[in-house]
Amino acid sequence: MFTADAAALMIGGFAVSAAAMPACIRAASRLGLLDRPGHRKEQSASVPLLGGAGIFAGILLPLAAHVLLEPDALMPAERAKIWTVLAASLALAAAGLADDRRPMSPRAKAAVQASVAALFAWFGYRFDFLQFPGIPPLGLHLLAVPFTAMWIVAVVNGFNLADGSDGLAGSIAAASAVIVALCGARSGDGAALALSAACAGAALAFLLFNWKPARVYMGDAGSQGIGMLIAALLVSLGQESPAFMRDPILSEGTFVDYHVPLATAAAIYPLAEAALSALRRAVASRPIGRADLGHIHHRLKAAGWSAPLIALWAAGTAAMSGAGVVLMLTSFRGLSVWFFLAAAFILTAGLGLGGCLDTFLPSGIRIARPSHALAERFAAMQKAKLELAATVDAAWRIFEEACIEFGVERYRAMAASGIDGDTAARGGASAQDVGSPEAGRQEAGGAGTPKAAGTCAEADARFKQRLGASALTASASGAGSASGPPAVPGERLRTDRPALLREWVRPPDAAPEHLVPIFSASMPRAVSDRADATNGGAWIEWEAIARWSGKDIETDCRTIFSELARIAIERARELGAGGPKADPGGAAHPA
Repeated sequence: MFTADAAALMIGGFAVSAAAMPACIRAASRLGLLDRPGHRKEQSASVPLLGGAGIFAGILLPLAAHVLLEPDALMPAERAKIWTVLAASLALAAAGLADDRRPMSPRAKAAVQASVAALFAWFGYRFDFLQFPGIPPLGLHLLAVPFTAMWIVAVVNGFNLADGSDGLAGSIAAASAVIVALCGARSGDGAALALSAACAGAALAFLLFNWKPARVYMGDAGSQGIGMLIAALLVSLGQESPAFMRDPILSEGTFVDYHVPLATAAAIYPLAEAALSALRRAVASRPIGRADLGHIHHRLKAAGWSAPLIALWAAGTAAMSGAGVVLMLTSFRGLSVWFFLAAAFILTAGLGLGGCLDTFLPSGIRIARPSHALAERFAAMQKAKLELAATVDAAWRIFEEACIEFGVERYRAMAASGIDGDTAARGGASAQDVGSPEAGRQEAGGAGTPKAAGTCAEADARFKQRLGASALTASASGAGSASGPPAVPGERLRTDRPALLREWVRPPDAAPEHLVPIFSASMPRAVSDRADATNGGAWIEWEAIARWSGKDIETDCRTIFSELARIAIERARELGAGGPKADPGGAAHPA
C-alpha cells in the first residue's frame, strides 16, 4: 500500500526532524519559550516548548524537496490540497506559538481555532454528508461548515490537552499519521499519503526527545498545528480539489461512505479527551477553559500508570481503531467491527481503571459544584477589583483578601534582580535579598502584621523547606537556581538573588468568611506553589493550610488562586511602573 515516495518522505521527515530538534531546544531556551514547573506539571525543571517547530521542519522540507525534484509526482489538485491543509495547519501553529510566548485567554484561543477551522471548511474541505450504518446519507447543506468546524476544533483541542504527559502527544500524532497514510494509500489520495507520511516520520523523531524524561514538548504551536493537520487530512480524505477550485454548481464534495464515523474513529483518543474534558467541566459548573487535573493522563497517573505506559496505551487504542478504519475502506467490514470493538474495550478499560468516569457520578457532581462555583465567583470579583485598583498598595490589599479566603498563610512576591528593581523599590517593600536578615525583619504590609525576628526565622525555615531553595533563587525565566546547573541546555545562569517586592503573613485574627468553611477536609495539610507573571520576570511564592476535600477541588482552588496571583503581581508591577494614580481630590485612591 505504501509507495516508495511515501517511504522516502517518512524517512526524510524522521531525519530532518531529528536533526532540527536540538536546535529547537536551544532556541526555545534563548527565547524563554519554556514550560515551567507547577502544581499541574509532572516535570521538576523547565522544558522547552519548540518541539512543534522541529516536527513541522520534518514535514515541510522533505515535502518541498519531493515537489521540486518530482514536479509530476502530484496532480495540480493534489498540490492544491497540500497547500490548503498546510495553510490551515501553519495558521494554528503560528497562533499556538504566540500563545506559548504570551498565554492567550481561553476565549481568544477558541476564537482563533474556530475561525481557522471555519475558513478551512468554507474554502477547503468539509463533511457534506452524514451517514451511519442502516441510515440513508443525510446532506448537511448549510450545517456542513459549522459542523465540520466544530469537529476540527474538538480534534485540535484533544491534541492540545494530550501534550501534558511525556511521550503522549507524540505517540498519538505518529499513530494518527500512519492511519491517515494507510487510508490515503487505500483511497488513492496522494496528497493525504504524502503529508501524513512525512508527519509520521517527524513525529517518531520527536518521540526520541519527548519520551520520558522529556527534553522538549510540542507546545501549543505543535499540538494545535499537528492537530489541525490530522483533522484537515481526515476531513479531506478521498476528496480532490478544495472548495474554492470546484464548480459553484457542484459545491458539495466527493461522497465518502461513512466519512464522519470513520474520521471520528481514526481520531478516537483526541476526541475522547476533548469530549470528556468538556462534559466534566460542564457537570461541575466549571468554565470550559479552566485547567484542571482531570484529564485522562492525569487520572491514569494517579492510578499508578507510568508516562510510557499511558503513551503506549493511547497509541495502541488509536492503532486498533485505525486498523478498523483501514479495513472498512478495503471492504473487510465484518473484520473491521472486531477491531472497533477491541479499541472500544481498550479505551473503556483504561478510562475505568483511571477513574476518568467517576466525575460523572451523582456524588462527584454534588461535591464539586458548590465549592468551585463559589471559588470562581469570588476570584472573579477580586480580579475586577484589581482592575480598578489605583495604587500598588491597593492592589496588594485586594490580593491579600483573597489569600485569607483561600487559606493562604503566607506569600512572597519576587522579581528577578536587574529586571524589576525600580518597581520593587516602589512596591511597598525594600528590594532586599530574600535570604538576608533584613528581608526577614520587614513588615508584612497590607492585611498582614509586623513580624518578630523569631517568628520570621521560623517562617523562613518552613518556607524554604516547602518551596525549595531553587524557587527562592530563581532566574529571570523562573527556572534553575544560582548554584545548580541550568534546567535546559543553553539556558542562561544568574548568580544574583531576586528582589523582594512584598511579603505578607496572615494575621492571627484573620478568618475566612466565604470559601474555606465549605472546604471541609478532615485533615488539613500544608501545600505550597508558585505563580509566575506572564513574562517570567516576577512571581509569587505562597503556602497554605489546605482544607480542600478531594483532589479535584484542590486542583480547582490552586488553579484559580494561582491565576489570581499572576494577575495581582502583574497589576502591582503595572501600577508601580506608572506610579500611583491620584483621584480628583489629589489623594491616592484607596482600595
